[in-house]
Amino acid sequence: MESIVQQLLGDAHNPFQGLIQLFRAGGWIAFLPVFYFMVKDTWFFWIWGMYAKSKKQVLLAIDVPKLNEQSMKAVEQIIANMHGVFIPFTFKQKWWQGMFLDTFSLELVSIDGYIQYFIRCDTYNVDLVKGAIFAQYPDAEIVEVEDYVPNAPQKYPDPKFDLFGVEFVLAKSDVYPIKTYEYFEHPLTGIFADPMAAILEIMSRLRPGEQVWLQFVITPQAFSWRDKGVAEFEKLIGRKKGSTRNTVDKILDAPLVLLEGIHNALFSATGITPPPPPVPDSLGNYLNLTTGEQQVIVEIQKKIARIPFQCKFRFIYIAPKEIFSPPRVAAAIQGSIKQFNTTDLNALVYGRRTRTNLPAYIFPTWQQNVRKNRIFNSYKGRSNWEGELQQVLSNVEIASIFHFPVMTVKAPLVTKTVSKKSEPPARLPFDIPSTVLQPSAEQMVEPASSPDSASSGQQIPVPPSGLPQRSIVPPPPPPPSGGTATPQVDLTRSMAGLPPNVRPIKRLSPSPSGGSTPTQPVPGPTNIPTPTQQSSDPNQKGQPPANLPFA
Repeated sequence: MESIVQQLLGDAHNPFQGLIQLFRAGGWIAFLPVFYFMVKDTWFFWIWGMYAKSKKQVLLAIDVPKLNEQSMKAVEQIIANMHGVFIPFTFKQKWWQGMFLDTFSLELVSIDGYIQYFIRCDTYNVDLVKGAIFAQYPDAEIVEVEDYVPNAPQKYPDPKFDLFGVEFVLAKSDVYPIKTYEYFEHPLTGIFADPMAAILEIMSRLRPGEQVWLQFVITPQAFSWRDKGVAEFEKLIGRKKGSTRNTVDKILDAPLVLLEGIHNALFSATGITPPPPPVPDSLGNYLNLTTGEQQVIVEIQKKIARIPFQCKFRFIYIAPKEIFSPPRVAAAIQGSIKQFNTTDLNALVYGRRTRTNLPAYIFPTWQQNVRKNRIFNSYKGRSNWEGELQQVLSNVEIASIFHFPVMTVKAPLVTKTVSKKSEPPARLPFDIPSTVLQPSAEQMVEPASSPDSASSGQQIPVPPSGLPQRSIVPPPPPPPSGGTATPQVDLTRSMAGLPPNVRPIKRLSPSPSGGSTPTQPVPGPTNIPTPTQQSSDPNQKGQPPANLPFA
């Protein structure tokens, strides 16, 4: 073969002619695998892009009750419900229509120290997300808001702002789990040391202009991933894996099976019991392992028994250049994430391919800016494939990192619902349309003796007997000429405590005249504590209001 190649290249007058002769002689066969993967990737990127454009996503802001008595099991069930979108696609759907699994983006954001939980999903999965959350947190507040990412600088380098970003990855194979919430509960007292407390405390201490974004992009994973974990713990205990037999093996083994049947028949006729076949050692070397090694195998089995998701874990820190300090913020966030790390199981560490400050030798500034723009665009698009390789986490591991704070977490700027929802009274008075209630002349009473009503001469109708009584308050009088109108209540924010520049989206609802009018969301409760909520102890420290402005 080498002599043929040398002869073809030797007859050529230049390298290009030699490549042409080699290609004509059949050398193109060696390029078929490369050509196949190039065409395949190009086709998939095109049809995936067309399918992605046909989908629309929404961003939901979530506030949980202030007195959150739910455990981590509640968030674990919420994450498990999101696996319901997993659908095995057919060949046509995958290769021709470009369909891919739906993703969910779980986001924890702090803007100027104001902390907000977000979930981004497809429009047709909104009811799934809301139903899963309301099932565990009936008093939660959920509203659709505008995306906060466009409010930050879109390209780097920026003259005023700087960015640090990275993706967290697993230090070992993803069959090894990280520490879950069971490790943070005291076995005797039952006190739960919420690992989210440290993260929220750091995020609430941001200065004006600083932003911290944490993003979990999760995609349901097929349960066949469990085979990878089974192979790993069988390797650890030294269990021999049985060989699989196909149809050809069964045909070749047919004579041996026939001879084995004749052998057993002869021994049974003479009354001699054949020796039992050797029993395979199902435990392998498990009994000879140390307690720590056995615990690792138990944790692997627990993880592969849970619901798997492919995950992307991103972290972005943006701040003005004069106060930009990754050692102060990024190092603190990394230290909080290390609560879930162990040396014998698994750990979340910085990814080397996405860390923005890692290139330091060949054109370091240019490489860092490329990585900053890349991770920013990946975060903005909620991409589940750009950046580091996807790794599998169970619903329990995701709930351990991303969950709503419990009652013991005292971060003051975490938005929470203050009032509690309850059912209305059974005989609540209701408004009667004018078309139903048309009082007659004898039902009209004389004007009231009050000065306002006497001056206006307004007649107040009397409703029929039997209806629930309610006081009819006339509308406020118009402002006098030359004066200023009474300030109205701002209804542009449906929940008190949304971070700065995060605005709810107004949807259009049909009006009685046939047109469409913008529906204004109901204003949320204020976060100013009432006198009954304040402590009587003068030495006891209280938490500041959630919407307290910075100096």
